[in-house]
Amino acid sequence: MLAVRVISRQHHLDHDLNRVNRLAFKNTGDNPRISVIDEECVNSIGNTICEHIKKYYTKTAGGEPPIFWQFSSGILPPHSLDHEDSGTGDIWCHYSIRGVSDTQARNILKQYWGDLNNFRICDNAEHRTLAQADVNLLPRRSYPPKKYSNFIAILYSSTKV
Repeated sequence: MLAVRVISRQHHLDHDLNRVNRLAFKNTGDNPRISVIDEECVNSIGNTICEHIKKYYTKTAGGEPPIFWQFSSGILPPHSLDHEDSGTGDIWCHYSIRGVSDTQARNILKQYWGDLNNFRICDNAEHRTLAQADVNLLPRRSYPPKKYSNFIAILYSSTKV
């Protein structure tokens, strides 16, 4: 299966390290799993993967244009894929990776995360290789999150002697 993992523009890109981060391929939810899309399934129902992401995974993608990791499911442990409804309306082509620890998932991703050429970006209905120029155009994530910056500033100023 040609699997697609949607990359969140806000949470999965590390501008300082110039790569995706470990959150891009990590278990989520109360029932731990990693969500992926079967691209061959998407194509068989007459859509492109970019159209499919825009229809069902807009919130996950975190903006336009969507970014994703496309990989062979052969890199996953046997019997780790379960077909299930995504909860976003994608009842045909959504799969969950189960039984893979966060450490195992990180080790799988580490083989690919340092090379932007392993990731794709939608260009209208089609997709192409993610380039450094694309990443440079994306807004940088602020650290720490803005909701904590006042608290940290107060804490820092109160510890000065």
